[in-house]
Amino acid sequence: MANLFDSLQSSSYKRENRGEKKVLEIDNNCELNLLVAVEQISEVFEDSQLSEDAYEAAVRPINYLSERLYFTPQQAVVYSVMMSMFDNSKITLRHISEFLDISSVASLRLLTDIEFLCSKRHFRYVMSDGNKVFRVVSDSVEAMRKNEVLQPKSYAGLDSFALFCEMRKIFRKHISDELSYADMIYDLSSLLKENDNLHFVQRYKDLTKGIPEAGRLFLLLCCNLLVNDNDRKVYVNHLDEFFRNFSTYNSLRKSLNSGNNELIKNGLIRPSSSEGQVLKDTFELTPKAIKDLLAELNIAPDDMKNRSVLKYQDIQTKEMFYNPKEKTSIDKLIALLEPSNFNNVVTRLDQKGFRKGFTCLLYGGPGTGKTETVLQLARLTGRDLIQVNVTEIKDMYVGETERNIKRIFEDYRELVRESKVAPILFFNEADSIIGKRLETVHSVDKMENSMQNIILEEMEKLEGIMIATTNLTQNMDSAFERRFLFKIEFAKPSLQAKCSIWKSLIPELSEEEALSLSTRYDFSGGQIENVARKRVVDQIIMGEPLTMDAIYGYCDNESLGSGTAAGKAKMGFRYQ
Repeated sequence: MANLFDSLQSSSYKRENRGEKKVLEIDNNCELNLLVAVEQISEVFEDSQLSEDAYEAAVRPINYLSERLYFTPQQAVVYSVMMSMFDNSKITLRHISEFLDISSVASLRLLTDIEFLCSKRHFRYVMSDGNKVFRVVSDSVEAMRKNEVLQPKSYAGLDSFALFCEMRKIFRKHISDELSYADMIYDLSSLLKENDNLHFVQRYKDLTKGIPEAGRLFLLLCCNLLVNDNDRKVYVNHLDEFFRNFSTYNSLRKSLNSGNNELIKNGLIRPSSSEGQVLKDTFELTPKAIKDLLAELNIAPDDMKNRSVLKYQDIQTKEMFYNPKEKTSIDKLIALLEPSNFNNVVTRLDQKGFRKGFTCLLYGGPGTGKTETVLQLARLTGRDLIQVNVTEIKDMYVGETERNIKRIFEDYRELVRESKVAPILFFNEADSIIGKRLETVHSVDKMENSMQNIILEEMEKLEGIMIATTNLTQNMDSAFERRFLFKIEFAKPSLQAKCSIWKSLIPELSEEEALSLSTRYDFSGGQIENVARKRVVDQIIMGEPLTMDAIYGYCDNESLGSGTAAGKAKMGFRYQ
């Protein structure tokens, strides 16, 4: 059988002798099969210039192939020529033109037949260095060798798991260049079409109506990675070789990163995040998409996986001591957040056309118990706590901070919908996001203003519970002040409250000693706790007994000064 290497080696000879038509005689008495027919045709047509004499000489094997494989005579010739090059993984039109001894322009007339043969799965094409190259499908070679007609693979009758197994095989064949992009799309379409009874296929078709091919394929990739590899993240910057067409890939990437892609708009895909920050060029299925598309596979959405979710059962019980005014406000808030009361209030507000979300601001100096109060509120009312560290959501890239903020609220909404008891969205130390919006034109200021505007908008449409804490209120933007339904000030504890805190943290103290410490040091609850912790540490390490002198020493150290009277401490250095 003539092969590629023979044709290449003799190419110079053929160019020099162009015009001489070489037609071989073949044995017309031998028994034909597919392999013999291909061999005879390729031998006759090598250097033949596709002459009429060649067609006449090979009429018997051509008719045989045409009848067996439903080819036209020219398709039978092209099929035989390309099958003779089965050991070449990158067959080009130049190779075919040199084999046949025709001009490059003349070879273009064969493209229609080559594309037809590709559609019948005999050959596949891939893009190599911007050019279309062809390869013989191994299944087609095997069928020819066995004298069998190539039967297209059937995907019918699969269950959901088997469907994704086949999908994985198709993707891997494309990645390894066994399948061209077009062949991959064809196989995926066949896979879905032949299993349109499955829930996934039905929902996929419904949800992707009107979405361009690249978007539909990207959604399949996301589903495939999650089902087969338990990988929720898809790195779009790794997909340029997958799509092969740079224009298609670049358009998809830009639309995803800008948020304008239909998959994002329809709530099927979202940017991935890690430790509170949105990851660039990285996307994942939304919980909505997972529930809708993959319900049969029992794959649970991994909601808020990158947020700090604190279960209320894991919050340690801690006795809190408040000033009378604070205690009244906190008791009312606890009563409101009790699930049955909360649900009734939400229902009544909805009936009257009011907003259903509850927002609360706890403000006051450091160490006054704001953060701990939120924790205890969650524990007492049986609500999980979604903690947001404001400093972690800010990003240097333009637009990323805004996306971080949006993602937080999107995740929270999804979690509220899925929870029997709405969790608390907790913005701790929110000083930087509730300050007055700036009027400067610097990009950083614009980012801050944009972030604040998004939060204000989200607070307007909040369904659930949002609590924020801050040490500063003098610079609070009036728009935020209006949107917080409850505002509770935390002052330093009263004398009575300080005595109770001292006694609760150091039970060995007498009433007189607790009163002395409360009078002598104007400490917050947090500062008193620091003193108690230092005492425990020294007891463990040094074995020192409890003495008032030691406690006074801890207090002086805590105040960062030698003065004992309230207000005489100097921040930064102790007096010598």
